[in-house]
Amino acid sequence: MEAIAILLIITPMILPIALKAGIDPLHLGIVMSFNLTIGLVTAPFGSIMFVMSGISRTSNYEFSKEVWPFILILVGRLIMITYVPPIVTILPDLLMGLQ
Repeated sequence: MEAIAILLIITPMILPIALKAGIDPLHLGIVMSFNLTIGLVTAPFGSIMFVMSGISRTSNYEFSKEVWPFILILVGRLIMITYVPPIVTILPDLLMGLQ
């Protein structure tokens, strides 16, 4: 599925649960978007992978082999922003004031 469709379907189901658990909606949205970004690049159903393989005229296997270092970096960042929410929310908190 495309990222927009996934966000439109999943967000209304997850948001009320996240709010009751005390998760900031901004933080939830960024984590969901980051997860979808990783999913769009990775095999076997990543649509960006298919597009980039077609543009560069390489096989999906070659593309996957070359993109793994970047995926590992993205997963590392995802772990950071998931478990340390102030990384994501510090600027909005400074601009809007802590609530």
